[in-house]
This record gives sequence, structure tokens and C-alpha cells, in this order.
Amino acid sequence: NPDIQKKLLEEINDTFGSSSSTPTFDKLQRKSMPYLDGLVQEVLRLYPPVYSDPKFCCKDDVLPSGITIPAQTVVSYVPYTMGRLKNFLYGPEPLKVDPYRWKKIPNDYNFPVFQGGPRVCLGKRMAYLEVKTLVVIVLSKGYRFKLDENQDLECYNLQPTLVLEHGLKVKVARV
Repeated sequence: NPDIQKKLLEEINDTFGSSSSTPTFDKLQRKSMPYLDGLVQEVLRLYPPVYSDPKFCCKDDVLPSGITIPAQTVVSYVPYTMGRLKNFLYGPEPLKVDPYRWKKIPNDYNFPVFQGGPRVCLGKRMAYLEVKTLVVIVLSKGYRFKLDENQDLECYNLQPTLVLEHGLKVKVARV
């Protein structure tokens, strides 16, 4: 999306200057780069790396809703579907990429891309830092990306992680 890329580059220039100074931990934080943070949240919401997460019940249990789960039952939640539910948390247009919808940090239970509670992914903060650093460096070096017109973003090869059947085809140019 050229508009998103343009707004993102504006935020990068506002934060780091047009001289493309080296990204620092402090400047990559949410309060310094809310648009980038919101964009990362949107991409993870629509294309979570782990699209479905099964849990195995070892002994009889009762969910907070009162539903009884017998031992040896498999219960799954599907972040891929949760991120696309109309009017769940994302409004009437859940498939629209809108980095501004993330004005506050999402609840891990409503946005379980990295799981939640005591089993939240230990690498969550590092993953965010890595992707944000990469985006800042690549865009500040003048690289621009355009999705191939024939790209199918809904054709997956289902593995433990979500993989596009034919890869992600983009055109890269340096300005």
C-alpha cells in the first residue's frame, strides 16, 4: 500500500531524521513510533505466523464460561480467524489494514498471536524489535516495495506456521 509506505517513511524521518541515523532501542518504542507499531500489529493480526494453536486437556476441566472439557480433549483457538472477525474488536472492516486502530496495546487474550498469560512467548519483545529495526533500516536506505499484481494472499501451504503457497512476490526498487 503506497499510502501506508509513505506515512511510515514520514514517521521514520520524523523519528530518526532524513540522515537515516542508526535505529536505537529507545526510538523504536511504541511512544516514539506509533504508526510502525500499529502496522506491525495489523500484519500480525491478518497473517499470524501460527494460525491455529491446539491445547490438550490432561484432566477434566471447566472453562470460565462453564463449559466442561473432558480429559484428552483437544481445544484449539485460531488467531487467523480471530483477527478477521467482523465487529469482534476490529470494527466493520476487519480486512482493511488500519495502523491507527492500535491506539493502545492489545490484550494478549484478544490478540493471541504470541499466546497470553503465563505462557506468552518469551521472544515476543525481541520479535517486535527485530521487525521494527528491519523496516526502519530498509525503508530509510531508500528501498520501496510493491506487491505483485498477481499475488494471491489467501492461498496457503498449511504447515506449523502460515506460509503462502507460492511465496510473497514483490517488486523492490531503490529511490
